[in-house]
Amino acid sequence: MLVGRYPFQDVEPTALFSKIRRGAFTIPETLSPRAKSLVCCMLRKSPSERLEAGDILFHPWLHCNNNIPLNQHSSTRHSTDQMVPDFEPNDNGDC
Repeated sequence: MLVGRYPFQDVEPTALFSKIRRGAFTIPETLSPRAKSLVCCMLRKSPSERLEAGDILFHPWLHCNNNIPLNQHSSTRHSTDQMVPDFEPNDNGDC
């Protein structure tokens, strides 16, 4: 999402899955050190070493240019989610 492509790339599915299993990916040099750190922490080969969702929320990259507290930003996002009205069928059988 940061660079517009997947971290693991190969045209051959077997080679692609091999890269995923080995944790072989490249990070573009254009990313900031904090962004590189976040990507590396999220894509560690061993699941037990990866950042958990709660830890990701507190990674420095998410707070480097953000003056809005995390909990305030999250509550704003939820209040603007699209609401789907309740469905009430007509008595006359029309849709």
